[in-house]
Amino acid sequence: MNEKLHINGFLVKSLRDDPHKMFPPENKQYRGVGRFVSWPLDDCDDDVSKALEQEAWNRWFGRTNIIEVVPEKDYLSRYVAHCNELGIETMIMMVETPIYYQIATDSLRVVECLGFDTTDNVHFSHLTMDTDFPEGECAAFQTIAKRLNPNGLCESISDIYEHIAIRNDLLAKGVDLELGYFGPFPARLSIVALD
Repeated sequence: MNEKLHINGFLVKSLRDDPHKMFPPENKQYRGVGRFVSWPLDDCDDDVSKALEQEAWNRWFGRTNIIEVVPEKDYLSRYVAHCNELGIETMIMMVETPIYYQIATDSLRVVECLGFDTTDNVHFSHLTMDTDFPEGECAAFQTIAKRLNPNGLCESISDIYEHIAIRNDLLAKGVDLELGYFGPFPARLSIVALD
């Protein structure tokens, strides 16, 4: 499948695992959306952190059917600078999906293309959730798990669509898998730089 991907925006991740995550990735090489803390200032209570969080909700996140990514460099620069002031080590992830109604306005230099994930938000990966458990009904995902790259992600969007098809088949058979409100959909993930 050769579907056009759109740069939807950018996501700031801290470089620490979330101790409260309900389903932390078992695969320690995994570097997709389900790894680390997305928008780490949400956990801070200082005035600047609160203002940055509110700005994101007012400008982007408060809309329906959107991914919580930011389209512009200026906001990212201010966000990362405040993380640095607080001693929070971060990376910026670019998210590209087939979703066309949320497009980045600025472009950033790609440092590393990580691969493709299956997601419906910036906190959770269906791909890692499904491939982490090789027993029972989830054994059906092992064909995908064997093709994961060193980042624990798929190399191609066709592998992601195969993963989604397996999920849909299992769900149709009544298998209890994690469901999302908006998705799942493929997302190509890259690490980018602000320079």
